[in-house]
Amino acid sequence: MLLVMKRITIFIVIVLCITTCNNEVINNYTDNQVIELRMPDATKVTVYSEAANSENMIDEIWVLEFNTSGGLKHSELIEGSRIINKDNATQLLPQLTFKAENGNRIVCIANSGVTTPLPSDITYTTINTVFLLNDAYYSGGDYLPMYGEMEWSSSSSHICKMTRAVAKIQVQMGTSNPDVSGGFTAENVSYKIYDAGAGGYIQPSASVQGISQSTAGQATQTYYLSQKEGTAETEAYIHEYPTSTKTSTNGTVGDGTFNKDRQHIILTKTVGGINTYYRLDFYDAITKKYMDTERNHHYIFTIHKVRSEGYTRLEDAHHYPGSNIEYDFEIVDDSKSVASNGQYAIITSVDTAYITSAGAVTDSIIATARYKLPAGISLNPSTTNSIEVTSAAPSPSGIMTSTGISVLSATNENIKVTVNAAFTEGVITLKLGNITHRLHVKRKP
Repeated sequence: MLLVMKRITIFIVIVLCITTCNNEVINNYTDNQVIELRMPDATKVTVYSEAANSENMIDEIWVLEFNTSGGLKHSELIEGSRIINKDNATQLLPQLTFKAENGNRIVCIANSGVTTPLPSDITYTTINTVFLLNDAYYSGGDYLPMYGEMEWSSSSSHICKMTRAVAKIQVQMGTSNPDVSGGFTAENVSYKIYDAGAGGYIQPSASVQGISQSTAGQATQTYYLSQKEGTAETEAYIHEYPTSTKTSTNGTVGDGTFNKDRQHIILTKTVGGINTYYRLDFYDAITKKYMDTERNHHYIFTIHKVRSEGYTRLEDAHHYPGSNIEYDFEIVDDSKSVASNGQYAIITSVDTAYITSAGAVTDSIIATARYKLPAGISLNPSTTNSIEVTSAAPSPSGIMTSTGISVLSATNENIKVTVNAAFTEGVITLKLGNITHRLHVKRKP
């Protein structure tokens, strides 16, 4: 009984950190044993909407503790039925059965599909071999695989950022869509994704990976344009894959060269019982290069004009570029922190930046920042736009100055800082119009 009473209660708080006018997290838990998991959204930034509940669902989550040598010390599988406030932005996990030690790495893996006991020889570097993702694709309402990690320290808060291991794909009609063919509407058009990765890895790596198909031509289930009402199948989730330079069967191809076996989308228009087909590629017309599919990114294809009727044979649509249709696609990155007022947003690559070097540091790049406006809107020159240091600790000896950009632009630019040896933490405040975004800066222990 005494052992039970002495057991340290560890709550894992899952907080959706996205689209708020002030990005400071309200945390009512002061116990330094609390782990906070944040799942940044990858939804379309110009809408500034929170992630759907289905994108936050947890069916099961592994909590793993690795020692400083990378060996597994503890592991626990927590079922979704034990989660309080399940599927909402804030969720609580029950008490863990182990107490983590300072300096050890905590890894949290959700919705991996692995429910059997882990092999005793698993290490931090072999996570992907044990938690291999074999589902070729996911749909709205499916449990999406997620990954996060942190270093345990009893003297500081515990924040573990979770990222979805899959990319989100949507296809939509533009606001103005001249249609030469006739009948090209959300009610008549569906799509499938062909030649996407056959599977993937839960733990991210420095380069885009993914499991190649054994044969080309594999397809997902049928999805619909985002404007179609009455269906949940308007978004697909697929694994990351180096589609800029690889075919579905791992063949090498130049990043500007068309290849029929690249990952692509086939639109099917059905009018009067007759099908016609159109191909969309993950191709950036500005850079004239094909793009990788990256985890926790949102790819939005927007159809602007249908030049002519589609191919009458599906094989033809697979074999030739989609020259009979005009479209572009937007890639919304996995921005870790967004502040918005519903009209525009400040976006930083992280909400807490870390200085990893000891002592004084000069011009250290700690994050990137930009603003985002809805399509067709430009920023008024008189709008407040500033980046400045608003606090540094310890006071007054801890000094931090911002040596990077002083105002935001529409493209990601580096935020740099110079700090002295006494500095431990501080805040950089970014302002745009009537919204304020605070970027916290800490010295990593």
